[in-house]
Amino acid sequence: MKILFSNLPTSAFSPPLMSILLINILLLFSDNYFVGAVDPVFQNCSVPRYCGNQLISFPFYTEEEHKQCGFPGFQLSCKNKANNGHSSTILEVKFDGDNHIVRNIFYENQSLTVSNAAFSRQSSTSCFPTLRNLSLPSEFTLASNQNSKVFLLQNCSSSSDLLEYSIGCSAENNNNSVLAFSEEDKNEVAKASEECGNGSSPVVDLPVMKYNSQNEEMEEVLSRGFLLNWIASDCSVCNKTHGKCGFNYTTRHFKCYCSDRPHSAKCDLPGQFSSLAQLLLFNFSS
Repeated sequence: MKILFSNLPTSAFSPPLMSILLINILLLFSDNYFVGAVDPVFQNCSVPRYCGNQLISFPFYTEEEHKQCGFPGFQLSCKNKANNGHSSTILEVKFDGDNHIVRNIFYENQSLTVSNAAFSRQSSTSCFPTLRNLSLPSEFTLASNQNSKVFLLQNCSSSSDLLEYSIGCSAENNNNSVLAFSEEDKNEVAKASEECGNGSSPVVDLPVMKYNSQNEEMEEVLSRGFLLNWIASDCSVCNKTHGKCGFNYTTRHFKCYCSDRPHSAKCDLPGQFSSLAQLLLFNFSS
């Protein structure tokens, strides 16, 4: 846009007229100047979403159409499952093909508790599927100071001296058992492995939250799960400026979605533009 002043009379440059002209130019080019339109992604991400009683917020998302409100690698599944005639809402995340139930999400310190879905069986008569060591994507890390371990052996013959370690039958052979050992019983694992899978059954070690092996059953410990930390773009600055954090899948960058448009990190707070205009007008009039 080209603004020509050469043909204007000198009186046109009086302070009142220049003030009006300056304000209009500032409004024209200001990011805060828009006519009633609210950014559609901001509107979408502003709607609170829950799975049961759990709030789903950045970096997590559930449905594909809401993925802009989350971050890559943080998709969850919200499912209704029947258990003994009762329906319950379950929030799940998949790690290396294995379903894990999300127990709690703690947004303030970027952590969550999850447990392998195999330990939340609908019936105590169902056998455990084949279990394997946990493999985490790069977005998640174990909170090592809050977790301990349980060692598992599968497809073990049900001899009397091992029954105290049994937590259920093995899907490979429902006449055989899955054995669970606490860290204090680690020395028993090597001996017990000779009776599991003809000595070829690998030891599976799974993280669990710290526990008291003297007072807690291993099934309960495994069902309670373990604590993870997550790694994603910091959302605090965007939140403080009343924006909604998300991700632009075209540019592959974090975005702070604001009522006017997406920003790189934070929204423009109300009053920032008016302060700038006042400053420019003050300098001009002086």
